[in-house]
Amino acid sequence: MSNPRAVAQPTPMKEPRNYLIVILCAALLGAGILLRQQGTETDQWKARVWSAEKTVAQQAAERTALEKRLSDAQDRTAALQNELAAARDAQPWKEASSRPTC
Repeated sequence: MSNPRAVAQPTPMKEPRNYLIVILCAALLGAGILLRQQGTETDQWKARVWSAEKTVAQQAAERTALEKRLSDAQDRTAALQNELAAARDAQPWKEASSRPTC
């Protein structure tokens, strides 16, 4: 008679089905690790793209501000040149007396 308290001994993996299950489990584990690494890399690339877009937006804003300052400076220069020309036209006698004689 067999002892009812006896622990069943594990059977060695002899069937090809068991080897296939182990190989598939290892492949699944490897695929999961690869997927996790690629997900992390994707997140890093997304962060880089977001940072680049933010930098481009800042540069565009700075360029717009500088272009406006340039336009204002050109307008101011033209106004001052017109004002200077008007002042010279209004007082021709001062211009002639301020010239050195040779």
